[in-house]
Amino acid sequence: MSIAIRRVHVRRYHLPFRAPVETSAGRFAARVGWLVGVESADGRFGWGDAAPWPGFGSAGTVGPCDPAVALAAAEGVCDDADAYHALVGDCVEAQSAFSQAVLSLAAEADGLPLRDLAAEAPGAERVPVHALVNSPEAARSAVSRGYSTLKVKVGATSVDADLLRLDAIRRAVGPDVALRLDANGAYSGGAALEAVRRFAEIGPAFIEQPSRDLATCARLRVETTVRIALDEALSSGRDVHAALLCEAMDVAVIKPAFFASWTEACAAALQCRRAGVEVVVTCALESAIGRWGALHLAAALGAGGAPVSAAGLSAPIEPHDDVAPFPEVDGGHLSPAWVPGLGVSPC
Repeated sequence: MSIAIRRVHVRRYHLPFRAPVETSAGRFAARVGWLVGVESADGRFGWGDAAPWPGFGSAGTVGPCDPAVALAAAEGVCDDADAYHALVGDCVEAQSAFSQAVLSLAAEADGLPLRDLAAEAPGAERVPVHALVNSPEAARSAVSRGYSTLKVKVGATSVDADLLRLDAIRRAVGPDVALRLDANGAYSGGAALEAVRRFAEIGPAFIEQPSRDLATCARLRVETTVRIALDEALSSGRDVHAALLCEAMDVAVIKPAFFASWTEACAAALQCRRAGVEVVVTCALESAIGRWGALHLAAALGAGGAPVSAAGLSAPIEPHDDVAPFPEVDGGHLSPAWVPGLGVSPC
């Protein structure tokens, strides 16, 4: 249905992490983003989250758009959607947040959760999730709470150091827990091949974005036994098509925060499914508003009883610091009360 938009509200947030997040792109102590609220003519609100992150979306492309500058320019209240888009321009994160907000309003008006807006059948009621861990102690604790899939960052230090840590994690949780490795594009050329071959020793479920080069990732799929996932390389339907064309991935990691719209992210995920590529939906460590949007997308992929791969929907943000409530993980799953729209508003 058509939504008549009265105003667009934009406000910045700064959420400290419980502990710094270390990746090959750097060390981060907090999450900064912008909440985008779309106010309809009848006074209802839909919400989205514009959360730039180095190496992804607008911040990962070569061009004139600095997402933080674009979003800072839009802070406050925009008179209408045209004024908002004039200020944010080509900023993918701003477009994504606006899309989620408008679609949430449309779903609420139709009496549907966002996950069911474009589906032929209701989405999954329960969504499995993975836990992001960095040590044997954290891994053991996550498994004791019901997680069966763990994600570990690699590439911020040497392969030798990473392997020592991974071996300790594997011994702490046993052979049946799935370990996903995320390199954030840390390796290139021959170094990527050597690293992935060595990581094969610990039996990973897959290694995420070992290199930023699609040709290298395609080669890794052929020359190693490890399944290759793409993440930073996927920020649009065009990116997904290119990755499928060169057979560069076994797994597509879809972050709706870095697609121009929630529906584009959903269409890209379904395209991967049709091509026999596993889809893992993850958040961008953003606020609860953005993570709810990713949760709806993961649940939408479970329409009609289709299997849902463990999603990445947690962020190292204390609940009392966040901008809105987010469901608690129970036994490695999220099972929120699905209500019309997004299901939550900023506090």
